[in-house]
Amino acid sequence: MTVSEELRQFHEFASNRLLNDSAELSLEELLDQWRFENPSSMSVGKDVSAVKEAIKDYKEGDRGTIAGEHSATLRAELGIGE
Repeated sequence: MTVSEELRQFHEFASNRLLNDSAELSLEELLDQWRFENPSSMSVGKDVSAVKEAIKDYKEGDRGTIAGEHSATLRAELGIGE
């Protein structure tokens, strides 16, 4: 897709959102929504690779760390109380 085509599609997307949404959206919010709904092939490729790597790690026995352990470590590093 060319930059001109992508810009035209974003303009159409943003115009429709502004006409149909009751909330006032900033340009940044519109761009964030656009990127969420229209991910680039590069970001999709990175996400797929990351998921494949996580599945491989899981199959090899790596179960990761419990989220609470990360939170506790971060709180300790930052000196934030429980």
